[in-house]
Amino acid sequence: MSLEPTKHGKNIFESVSSDVNKHILSFLSVCDLAAVGRTHRNSYLMIKRRCLDSVHHIAWIDDNGFHIKPISSAERYRMDKNLWSMTIIHNKQIQGKQYLLESFINRSFDWAMFIRKQHRGVDLDETKGYWKMLPKDYYLINDLDIIKSLVLHKEVAPMLLNYVISEEENPFKDTITVNIHQIDSDKVNKYHISFWNGASPNQCNTFEIHDYQKNRTRFLMNFNSSPSNLYWHWYDNDSSRFKAYNLGPIVNAQIECSFQANLMYNFPLQLQKSGLFNNVNLTLLKKEFVKKFSHTGNHNDKVFALRCGFDKKDDPNRTITTMEQLTITTYGFPRSIKRIRYLNGQYKNDFCHFTEDNFDLRMEKYRPFSKVKPRERSNAIH
Repeated sequence: MSLEPTKHGKNIFESVSSDVNKHILSFLSVCDLAAVGRTHRNSYLMIKRRCLDSVHHIAWIDDNGFHIKPISSAERYRMDKNLWSMTIIHNKQIQGKQYLLESFINRSFDWAMFIRKQHRGVDLDETKGYWKMLPKDYYLINDLDIIKSLVLHKEVAPMLLNYVISEEENPFKDTITVNIHQIDSDKVNKYHISFWNGASPNQCNTFEIHDYQKNRTRFLMNFNSSPSNLYWHWYDNDSSRFKAYNLGPIVNAQIECSFQANLMYNFPLQLQKSGLFNNVNLTLLKKEFVKKFSHTGNHNDKVFALRCGFDKKDDPNRTITTMEQLTITTYGFPRSIKRIRYLNGQYKNDFCHFTEDNFDLRMEKYRPFSKVKPRERSNAIH
């Protein structure tokens, strides 16, 4: 689709109705929308008008941290707004700057929570937990989506991130408090965010959040649970070849999540003390395996775990070189697994060695180059 001006001096988006615009733009991904917005100021404002439809909350800051409250569609269109900065120019009810929070919800993305659970036994001493895939109706999902929309706001992200550090360091400046006010109620859900990896909207966003309602601190991840052209394979010793996992997308999603947690740009080394996210239990693999092969015997005593191998030990610049699925009964049996990506007509094992292809700090590319320290990039190929 060309964005060049028509004979009437307008690009294709400006020459059709707003309803047609919305329909056309609904087919575009977050990356595509950003690309269109960069072509021209008018295109950017058009994208932002569409984004305004996804705004259901506003945020502001006071001495108690960030506050977020819901707004109606009538309110958001009635308010005096700056769509370039996605802020409210004037609101008599709230003092100071207010931020319009876009809903960065991607259909292929899911939330996962790390559950600490120490195992005992052969090859299990290093297993400290597992990643729980959160269903869409999980009680935290709505608040997590709101928190994500807050930190990703183009003016909020630079307040939270340190852009003058090396790639392996924690980019999150300091703990923040987020108070989410409920609609038609005095109830406020309070959270402390002590870590955010600072990723962009279409990338894996990771957090460490203390939930005051449950008095628990959890590691959380919002990630692409079904990336296109990506396949997980395990090595079948009997046939001497790799085979695709065929126990359902939920199993592949937990494997992908467990892999992503070991990447340094998702969780820096300081948060992965004692291999916290390595040797994790693959609970969904066991569940689906038992369900499918129950007729072949009792498999309830089996434990499946995922283990990563690195080129360097306890090094902030380490990369993943090998991955294994451990099947544990009375002993541990490892088998190699691969993360196969189909790209440009070729299948390649992809352990995300090239950071620039998978991660960039939110809003970093828009900051003055004079203030940004070059971030080291890994060129390791294994």
